[in-house]
Amino acid sequence: MSSQETLDTDVQVLELSLGDSRFAIDIEQVDEIVERTQLTSIPNSPSHVAGLMDLRGQTTRIIDPKEALDVASEKSGDRVIILDIDEESQIGWIVDAVYQVFRVDEYGVENAVDSPAIQGIIKREEEFVMWIDPLAVVE
Repeated sequence: MSSQETLDTDVQVLELSLGDSRFAIDIEQVDEIVERTQLTSIPNSPSHVAGLMDLRGQTTRIIDPKEALDVASEKSGDRVIILDIDEESQIGWIVDAVYQVFRVDEYGVENAVDSPAIQGIIKREEEFVMWIDPLAVVE
């Protein structure tokens, strides 16, 4: 295998926490990370929709992925990851913490979980990081 082929299988992911669990999302899907501000609730919305946030004049729908992924946590995150959905809309994820960006070889990711939201499991040192597809969570 050439070095070019090796590079083609590497993906950069952003590591974050939701409750006591570690997750990762493809950095290509992240537009920016901002502090959480006041949210406006949306009547009759699904339970995983936390509300709306004004981000530099653009209305952004904010999702609580802990609710969507059934992650237990008593605290409410103070960071919002703004996801690049398309040119006309943005979605934000409330997260507890953002840690780092690291490279992962797609061939080294285990597909041990049968879920449309989980792309695989990354083993790092003594812990597992679930690589998730944020677009599958917000659907």
